[in-house]
Amino acid sequence: MPQQDTINKQNMRIQNLESDVQQMAQQQEAIKTVVDVTKAEVEDIDIANTASETTNEALAAIDNAMSIHLVSYLKQESIYPGWQKFIKELPEPIKSKQARIKKITIDGDQYYRLLLGPYQTNADANEACQVVKLTFDFCESLPFEGEILH
Repeated sequence: MPQQDTINKQNMRIQNLESDVQQMAQQQEAIKTVVDVTKAEVEDIDIANTASETTNEALAAIDNAMSIHLVSYLKQESIYPGWQKFIKELPEPIKSKQARIKKITIDGDQYYRLLLGPYQTNADANEACQVVKLTFDFCESLPFEGEILH
């Protein structure tokens, strides 16, 4: 009889292990499903970003494309932190526009203008400025030019 008890215990262990393996297989399938859904969502985001970039590039190629001038900096190292502030506070679709830096000289001092665009017309840029002015003190419409801010 003691041998039968040992066999019964081992059979119970085997059944428990088989049940555990089955649960792990189900969990693995659930994880695989989550990964597949996440991959699909990332692909959708990539497609949307590519479409937005393509639209911005196409508009930038238009002669006389316009931008909105958000701020000017005296120091080049102020550009990126300043842009990060705007990204946090500007609404879509404005903050998804391409940022450019235009160097200008006024009275012998060099400034770095932060521009966002492109906008197809001056009226479109002025409309965006009205939205920006709800949060910030300054915004003006200017030609879309300068170096792309990365």
